[in-house]
Amino acid sequence: MTGRGPGAALMRALVAGCGRAGVRRMIAVVADSGTSASLALHRRLGFTEAGRLKAVGHEHGRWVDTVLLQRALTEDGRTVPTAWGPSGPPGGTGARRDWKGHHEGGPMHSAALSHHTVSDVMTHTAVAIGRDAPYKEIVALMDQWKVSALPVLEGEGRVVGVVSEADLLPKEAFRGADPGPGELSEAAKAGAVRAGDLMSSPAVTVHAGASLPEAARIMARRKVKRLPVVDEIGMLEGVVSRSDLLKVFLRKDDEIEAEIRRSVLDGAALTGLDVTVVEGVATLRGTLPDRALVPLLARATRAVEGVVDVRMEFGGREETAP
Repeated sequence: MTGRGPGAALMRALVAGCGRAGVRRMIAVVADSGTSASLALHRRLGFTEAGRLKAVGHEHGRWVDTVLLQRALTEDGRTVPTAWGPSGPPGGTGARRDWKGHHEGGPMHSAALSHHTVSDVMTHTAVAIGRDAPYKEIVALMDQWKVSALPVLEGEGRVVGVVSEADLLPKEAFRGADPGPGELSEAAKAGAVRAGDLMSSPAVTVHAGASLPEAARIMARRKVKRLPVVDEIGMLEGVVSRSDLLKVFLRKDDEIEAEIRRSVLDGAALTGLDVTVVEGVATLRGTLPDRALVPLLARATRAVEGVVDVRMEFGGREETAP
């Protein structure tokens, strides 16, 4: 079973289509556990066995099992896909609304969305290793390419884990020392010599179409410095780092000003306002007809890529942006 025939191509297309449609988890049912080729194909595409129904059928003089497999299409298989709004999947009855309750497309809505995606800032040519990569080779690659972590691949390029500096350090930390309470898992890695034993698995990954704030939240929540970027079936497309995500703060002040005027202040009720941006700090000045708009303005302005902070001066009085 090479995984390159028409069946494999159809399965890859199905997984990719489900990912684009916002499906968060796929379930596969293999009716005959003796069909090893089908099971191998599903596992190659990232499916794992979720359960087995014993002896549910009798065929060709033998009892056969039914195997249930599953594959998460979002980061943890539980997160609502980014393609869905609060009202549910595409085609649902409820209209998706922004954070003030207006329908999408109204004043100040476009500023609440990130214009750039992970694909815009990631490193497309990524250095990766296989499960059998030896310890010293991993250290040498990290030093050569000045990176803190390397994706671990198997098969045709599916990401199965990540080896980071933190995974390598126990070999030095426990040199001649016994592990203390709570350190047994780290101490176990001190004796590992191959990537497959050193890596953290499953890998924390992100899709190329994810927004920069989404990628930043994943990094902060999972306490990682770099994320492998994968396609709908888990194949490596690149790597995005913390420094890549910070590139939005290299935007010129006049570009940020122009976007705030266009996407935040371009409304009939906001004609008395203007903005200046210095070193990424946006200051809104002028006359505001409704004080209830202050938190809305602050949030919409902060959402513009490259904004470091927001200040407000209305009616000659400086206010603290909420």
